[in-house]
Amino acid sequence: MRTQEDIEGVLYNWATAILGNTPVLWYHQNVQRPAVDYVTLHVQSDTRVGGRAYKTLADTDGNIQVQANREIVVFVKAYGETSKDLCHLLRNSLDLPSVTESLTAQGIAFIDTLMAISDAAEIVQNKFEEREQMDLLFRYAEQDTDTTGYIDKVEVLGNDLITITIQ
Repeated sequence: MRTQEDIEGVLYNWATAILGNTPVLWYHQNVQRPAVDYVTLHVQSDTRVGGRAYKTLADTDGNIQVQANREIVVFVKAYGETSKDLCHLLRNSLDLPSVTESLTAQGIAFIDTLMAISDAAEIVQNKFEEREQMDLLFRYAEQDTDTTGYIDKVEVLGNDLITITIQ
């Protein structure tokens, strides 16, 4: 089963690869705020979609593979004079085949932009600080294994069931 840390690692690596030397942080960290310009990421929601989970037949060891789709909304916020450019770099990268193929190879698919890049400037130390934000929708498959066991041996004598051995 993939962990939240796995998913966040893929998204962090994508953002840092696209933005180069611009710092990328996870939102809600209790750390010193870096000098602008920088970007924060935050997984706002993680929802199972698509109804019931897909299940395979049991294999010879009695394992059933279970898979369900999940969607995550990633809130991106950029800070500083180049904040709009930073958001555009990230968003536009999701149209590049090399980026989408890399994400797909790591089990994550970009689906859509839920909130367009928008102004979020705030006053910091008596002057406006440029900020831009957007919401991006990604999808991944959650997989798990259910070990149900299997019937190893059934002994029948005539019409009578003698023993069943379950592994």
